[in-house]
This record gives sequence, structure tokens and C-alpha cells, in this order.
Amino acid sequence: MRRTIAATILILGFASTIQPQSKQPVPPADYGKWESLGPGGAYGGLSPDGKWLAYAINRSSFNNELRVTNIADGTTKTTAFGTQPSFSSDSHWLAYSIGYSEAQQEKMRKDKKPIQNKMGLLNLSSGEQSVVEGIESFSFSPTGLYLAMRRYPPEKKDTPDPAASAEADDAPQGATLILRQLSTGHDTTFGNVSEFAWQDLPRTGTLLAMATYADDKAGNGVQIFNTETGALNVLDSSSSTYSGLAWRKNGADLAVLRSKSDDRHENPIYSALAWTHLSDASPAKHEYSPAADAKFATGLRTVPFHKPTWSEDGDAVFLGVAKWLEKPRPQKSLLQLRTQPPPLPPLLPPRPTIRHRSISGITATPR
Repeated sequence: MRRTIAATILILGFASTIQPQSKQPVPPADYGKWESLGPGGAYGGLSPDGKWLAYAINRSSFNNELRVTNIADGTTKTTAFGTQPSFSSDSHWLAYSIGYSEAQQEKMRKDKKPIQNKMGLLNLSSGEQSVVEGIESFSFSPTGLYLAMRRYPPEKKDTPDPAASAEADDAPQGATLILRQLSTGHDTTFGNVSEFAWQDLPRTGTLLAMATYADDKAGNGVQIFNTETGALNVLDSSSSTYSGLAWRKNGADLAVLRSKSDDRHENPIYSALAWTHLSDASPAKHEYSPAADAKFATGLRTVPFHKPTWSEDGDAVFLGVAKWLEKPRPQKSLLQLRTQPPPLPPLLPPRPTIRHRSISGITATPR
């Protein structure tokens, strides 16, 4: 019993000498070292053949990077500020966007230079990398043999007319589109392209749709380029704005919206154009104009921010609609009100004349 009490006292005495150790706070210099795994694009960052993995490393300091790893041997290529990785369908190429550090962006703003990302292109077979300056968006063809790269549009010019400036802000902007044949490195360029979309036909699609927009509106339209034959066809052209290119999945059918302005409303209404069997020699054209449809709901308009969508059987195209606001009536300025003569008082109706008449010998006259 004595030994048990002594041992207990000894243990308690030893425990009382142990002081709780506090964790040291993370120094501010280490804040930027915190890392997180970013999205790797389609297929979870895996190439279609499963041999490559692309993933982003994001840091608290914003010094992010893109890593591309060969799964077989574990070798990794790193690109600072790389984002949006995209593999070609044949797993021979990887394209990605390259940005800038915060310090570089701040310097560009100070120097009044536009901040325009670059595009990196990695040949997965040879390991060769190339960089193309000033690319806003890019996309591989379904076959993986071509890469479409759209440059940044020119900066908008300031206009003294507020109404014209607002209209210019809403209008799309045309820019140069570069189409590169990856096997040869040969480039074909198209001007004033505001939007482009590859045929939604995995691994076999060869058609590239382009909407064009020019400042003078003389070159506005919809074009189709066939990478297999090299033929360029104009499907429609006018001074209107074209947007919302939409291919039917696993087909050669295309839909697009074409604007139609209205003096009484704030925004334009859009007609829907559709072509079926574009891979054939004589495709069929279809058009729907809500402005000419008496059954279309009054006070609504078709809108460009909801792209047309095809039904699975290709028999219908669905459009987005929204309320169509009328333009406010112009109000007279205070200067106009002051310069106009005051309105004349309203004319009083003539006073009725009542003849004298005698009632019980009393003569009554109106006051």
C-alpha cells in the first residue's frame, strides 16, 4: 500500500513539471507557400489516352503554375501562371493559357498597356514547347489536327455620343482568327471573327463555323470553313449582328441568331437561322422571325445571352426569351421649357342668356 501511494505521488509530481507547449504562429513570409490543387480541365486533367496528367498548383501568393506529368516515367513540365489546359483528341498536343504575375500586371497598368494572355503549345511526343502572343481563346478541332486561336480584339475608341457608345459596348468585336495545321505548322488567318465554334462531331468533325463583325457592318455574316477540303462558304451576310453559334451534337446542323433593331425598344430582337446537312453539297436553310410571327408573345424578345439549343432529333431549335423594354420618351429640357411661350388660359364658355319671364307677377333675371 505504501509503495502504491509513493508511486502515485511520484507520477503526479513529474506531470506537474511538464509545461504545455504552444504552437508557433506561421510567419507572414510563409503565407504565400500554401498550395492547393486546381482543376485540370476536361477528363479530370487526363489526356484522352490516359498517358498524361495536367493540373494546376494555386498558391496564396498567386504565383500559380501548371504542371504536366508523364504518368509512365513521372517527368513533369512546369509553366508559371499557366491555366486552362486542353488536350487534342489524339493526345499529341496540349494547349494552355499563360498569364502574368500581379507585379507584371500592375506595371502594365501603370504603363497603360493592355493585359493580354499568351498561349502555350506543347508537343507531347517531342517535348517541344512554343508560345503565341496575344491569344484570347483557343480550341482544337474534333480530329485533333487543327488548332483555332483567336487574338484579342482592338481596343474600343471613345465616342462623344453616349447612345453610340452604349451600342458599341453591347456589340461584339471582331478579331483575327488563326487556324494552325499542327502537322505542318501552317497558319491560315480569318479577319473580323467575333465568335467561332467547331462542329460537335467527336474525332471526325471537320467544319469550323465563324461569326464575323466589322465596325462598318459591311462584313457581318456567318461562314463555314471545311478543314478537309479547304473550302470557305458564306451562309448569310447582312448589316445585322450574328451570335450564338450552336452545332447539333453528332451532326452537321448549325443554328445562329441574327439581330433586328427596333426604334421603340431598348434592345434588338433576334431571328433564328438554321442550316441542316451542311456537309452535303446543298444544305437546307431555315429561318424564324419572332417579329413576323403574330403568335409570338407581345412584350417579349428573343435574347442572345441564351444560345440556341437543338432537340436531340434535330427537328426543333429552342430559343431564350426575355421582357422587351421600350425606350423612355424623351423629356423636354429646362431650357426648352423656358424658351417656349406660356400657354394661353382656357377659353371660358359663353354665358347663357336667359330671357326675362314673369312668375306670379314677379320679374326674375339671372345675376
